[in-house]
Amino acid sequence: MEKVVRQIVDLCDKESIKYLLLRPVSLKEGFNDVDLAMTHDAFGNLVKLLMDNGFKTKLYKTNSNVSIKVKVAEVVLDIQFNITYLPYKSLIIKETFPTGKVEFTKDFVLPGILREEMFSIWIYRLFLDKPISNSKKSAKRFVDFFEEDWRELLGSAFFQRWTMLLFGEINLKQVSALIEKTMLAKFENLQESDRRGLINLLKENTPGLGRKIFLDKLKFKILRRMGLYNSPLTQKKVETLIHGTI
Repeated sequence: MEKVVRQIVDLCDKESIKYLLLRPVSLKEGFNDVDLAMTHDAFGNLVKLLMDNGFKTKLYKTNSNVSIKVKVAEVVLDIQFNITYLPYKSLIIKETFPTGKVEFTKDFVLPGILREEMFSIWIYRLFLDKPISNSKKSAKRFVDFFEEDWRELLGSAFFQRWTMLLFGEINLKQVSALIEKTMLAKFENLQESDRRGLINLLKENTPGLGRKIFLDKLKFKILRRMGLYNSPLTQKKVETLIHGTI
């Protein structure tokens, strides 16, 4: 699987397709999928590039907003077109996100962005995307990555700007204090009530988010029951997605 990932990113880098690896991929422990963010145009270029280079490529709809699943040989690319948070990717951040070539180490594939960018984007995925009980393994990896410099990153300009974008300037100190407490305890003291509290702050800062969360949950449950996600997309639908919207 590592070989396929290397081939994919080499193609992206050669053709100047910009992307963001959303979290490190463990080569030592193995992995099931690779989480990427890229623009819709970059996605279209990537799919055409993969097909032109003979990769067996299948596309699947996902049960989330602004995203698509691309299976390349045995590797699954979970691609989203914006930075998103919450189940069903209900909170869509329209701001331009950082991109960069990944770095391969002995044990990991690492995002090719600044540490404060990786810290800021990744930590809110841990807090917001899944129930706390489902994030323990990822949280441990996060703590291992940032154990030495998280205090410095917490005070970085990017972290503060990203936090204010999500929660509003008025809640910056409150959110930062929760993250500080959580990092000091290595995520051991994080409760589901903390997560719900952050989601409530998101709703306060984002008009209409509460309604969108409710509607997304309803919509994607119905679509899943209809079996929309079970089969790969037809060639005609693939062409439509490459040139259109998800």
